[in-house]
Amino acid sequence: MSCFAMDNYLALENTIKQKALSGNEEALDDLGFLKKAVLSFAHYIYIVTEEQIETRLAKGVKSGDEYREISSHFDSTRHNAHESAIVNAKMLNRIASAYGIAQIFNGDSSNRQEIGDFCGEITSWFFGNRYS
Repeated sequence: MSCFAMDNYLALENTIKQKALSGNEEALDDLGFLKKAVLSFAHYIYIVTEEQIETRLAKGVKSGDEYREISSHFDSTRHNAHESAIVNAKMLNRIASAYGIAQIFNGDSSNRQEIGDFCGEITSWFFGNRYS
């Protein structure tokens, strides 16, 4: 099951843009939030990818202490990026609700795997639609 409701995201984006075009200041702020939120989801994916590359390349090459230091650094960095994604997914749903639009994140925000999957899905969607 997909955690990303693309049609709901598009409806929210279009609704906010229409209100912003009519001079609604709150809608302009919400456009800024959409950008910040989506970038936080992509950032989480970037951190996970960077962690995977670094730890795979370091395993067996770096000393035990160096490897543990790398792992510890990425544990903290990934955790912070994940927490940011959780907050932004919840806020995205609140904003959607305020505009009368159904949820964009269709998962359990306490399930870290579902948040991660959502980040991957929305980031992949944006990447896949970069030419449209």
